[in-house]
Amino acid sequence: MITYTSFKDLHMKIAEINKKYYLPADSNIKLIEVLTRQSTVKLMEDLSKSFPYIASINSYGENEVLIPAIKIKIENNLGRYTSILQALLEKTNKKIMTIKYHTIINLCNVNEMNSMQTQLLVIMKDLIVDKPTFDEKSEGYKKFITFLDEVIDKKTGIKK
Repeated sequence: MITYTSFKDLHMKIAEINKKYYLPADSNIKLIEVLTRQSTVKLMEDLSKSFPYIASINSYGENEVLIPAIKIKIENNLGRYTSILQALLEKTNKKIMTIKYHTIINLCNVNEMNSMQTQLLVIMKDLIVDKPTFDEKSEGYKKFITFLDEVIDKKTGIKK
């Protein structure tokens, strides 16, 4: 559970959550749209599911946020807000990873396809699967996606 001690602390926590989960999820949605050239309305709908929780939190004034009953409601809504954003960030990371993975496999010739798949699965396991916390997994997704980009660059001869 996410707790806070003051109005300022609450809004600092919200800013941290937004920086850690909302902004990356939003960026991922935009990247998916670019990569797939398809609408990402469903993902945007998933993102919008978090809005009522943050709106509810922001509806309380500075003097209200420390009232025990309201504080419980705020902390519960903050938890729900964070959970929705984490789920969306994981979903978008997986989608980007899948798109890039298939790009690499399509760039491989038949002889190297199996070894490339095996290599990618081993790296993915090390960077993502074996990580115990959400934040470690999320960092693993970033590293794996960066690795996939490097492989695509090598396969295509294009450097970003």
